[in-house]
Amino acid sequence: FICLCTHDRRANCFTFDHHMQYTCQQLSFCENGGQCFQNNAQCPTSAICACAICYLGTRCQLSTRSFGLSLDVILGYQIRPKLPFSRQPKSLIISGVITIIMFALGLINSGLSIITFRRKQLRIVGCGVYLLMASITSLLTMVIFALKYLFLVMTQLSMTNNRTFLLVQCTTLEFSLKILLQIGDWLYACVAVERLINAMKGTKLSKNSSKKWAKYIILLLCIIITGTSLQEPFYRALIDDEEEGRIWCIVHYSGSSSMILDKYTSISAILHFAAPFSLNLISTLGIILAITRHHSK
Repeated sequence: FICLCTHDRRANCFTFDHHMQYTCQQLSFCENGGQCFQNNAQCPTSAICACAICYLGTRCQLSTRSFGLSLDVILGYQIRPKLPFSRQPKSLIISGVITIIMFALGLINSGLSIITFRRKQLRIVGCGVYLLMASITSLLTMVIFALKYLFLVMTQLSMTNNRTFLLVQCTTLEFSLKILLQIGDWLYACVAVERLINAMKGTKLSKNSSKKWAKYIILLLCIIITGTSLQEPFYRALIDDEEEGRIWCIVHYSGSSSMILDKYTSISAILHFAAPFSLNLISTLGIILAITRHHSK
């Protein structure tokens, strides 16, 4: 038997044919390699998707395979459509409170950091330039994260149905948030490398050269990081989940190059996390060794 359970714990059970293989012919709408099965071989009226491992959703549209999960995957199914926010699950309400606290503290912290590092005497070397840019990046990150959370809740609660608006925020917010987070990681890695160079060179460090190179490196980082993820906005799309009355924003790589693009995106995300982390670690060890050697002399 197969049983369909209601919210008040009542079950409707009926015989299930384990050998039934009504593979979809015309109603196939499953994403990410999900298997589609229809209710009738000759005249189907509905279909269901059997998702591969690490995929979920009625159309297998959400993935937990990627390095770093989006808010859609983490919170999407916590939101109950057609219910006011006060009656939503506690996990969603708590995440909303945490988002507000993070947003408020982030604005204060980033604002004070920008005011601090705008002072010329703190930007006579590259570190000050990197930290000013990191403060601006942090401020933009918090604003976009708060907007992403707000629009996700609004979309899943069907508070807005304007397709143009939904497509624009789908294309821009997730992409911008990813880029800003990666730029922030690289900027702090640059600060660590700059401090290592300072520890090694000491008074021999050219301040003007350090400041000039910092500006070039920041520009180069922005171009490279944006370029490595530039394919995502073009493949972002809205899909309608008619069964649950939801609209999802997903990255859908289609065609023969879909597997290559998927692997490229994963490798790129891992690289933009691992490389700054490694630079921070190596620079920290290098600073300790340089200072120890200086003291021993």
